[in-house]
Parts: sequence; C-alpha cells; structure tokens
Amino acid sequence: MDKVLGINDVYAQLSQKIEQIYKADQIPVPWNTSGSFSVGNSLRWAVSGEEIVSIDIDRSRAVSGLQEVISCLEKIEMGLFSDVEYIEFRSCSEGCIGGTLTAIDKYVAKSAIQKMIRKFNPKRHLPREKILRLYEKGRFMSEINPSKLAGLFDTLNEPLSIESLQEIDMLLERINGKDCGAPDCRTFAEDVVRERASQKDCFLIGARGKR
Repeated sequence: MDKVLGINDVYAQLSQKIEQIYKADQIPVPWNTSGSFSVGNSLRWAVSGEEIVSIDIDRSRAVSGLQEVISCLEKIEMGLFSDVEYIEFRSCSEGCIGGTLTAIDKYVAKSAIQKMIRKFNPKRHLPREKILRLYEKGRFMSEINPSKLAGLFDTLNEPLSIESLQEIDMLLERINGKDCGAPDCRTFAEDVVRERASQKDCFLIGARGKR
C-alpha cells in the first residue's frame, strides 16, 4: 500500500462542496433522460460484484479481498486478463460489507442487502423532483456533528504489544476457523488477548474440547 488517506484529510473540502450543492438550485449530478433515479440498484454498491451489474460491459469481473486484489494486479502486470475490459477491485473481502466497520458477519449483511434489493426492486425509480424535495428537507444530511460521533462509540483500544500480537497469531492457528462470529476470528482472538472474552467462547474450540 503506497498511501492511506484519512477522512480528516478531505473532510473540509468535501464539506465546502456539500454546502455549495445544498445552496444550489439543482443538484449538479448527471441525471438520466427519464429524470429519475433507480432505488434498488443503489443498494448493490456495498457488495463485491454488484457494481458491475449495472455496467453494460460483458468482459468484466469482480475481485475482492486485499490479497486477491494484489494477486490479480500482479497477473495483469504479467500480461494476463488482456481480454477483460473492466475489473472491479475491492480491498475488503465481499466489498464494503466486509470492511473493518462492519459490526456483523459480512454474509449476514449481504443477505440483508439482498432482501432490501428485492423489496425496493432494482427497476423501481424515484422522480427527480422527489429526490430534490427530500434533499431540501435535509433527508440526506446528518444532524450529528462529526466531532460528537466519537461519544457514540467506545474509546479507542490501547495499542497491542508485539508479544500480544504474537499471542493473537498463535490463537488464530489454534482456532483455524471460518470467521463464524465476533465478527471474525481475528477480532475474537484480540478480545481474548485483551481479556474481554474466553477461549471457551469459541464454538470450534469448545467442540474440540468435548470430543
């Protein structure tokens, strides 16, 4: 990874642009000729592979997971996949739903999104005027100041020592699981090291102990 960009580095500029959009007579974004937005399709973008669903490119593919992305980029450098026109890369496994801020299992989140897509129907459109009215009412604006969001979450974890990180790696080797909860094995192992959980709380460790 060459560079990591934090939201604090771009928030001020984004905030100014949002303010300009809010004061504008029309939202300066491209609209389709029908003057409406598709509702269901907008829910797809959090899941790997769903971005290319709405793209009219046959020779496309989706790759998720940091190691898989790196491997695919290396293969491209080797001259492979020359027949592919578009590749959707997601560094998080399964896309945004597999990111570090996802509080539940990524497959549970994926199932919930798929249910919402079926409910709202990918082909359903909202009129442009209704979107503008909702925007003017502040429907898409948060009422919470970003500086106050920290109070809604727990304090940041204390940094782990090298010894603690090694202990986490050893516990992961012992678990050798499939991320069935917590929301994943590494998070569970960290909780054990931080004495927030017990190894017996792991389903696999408990099942092996009973055998």
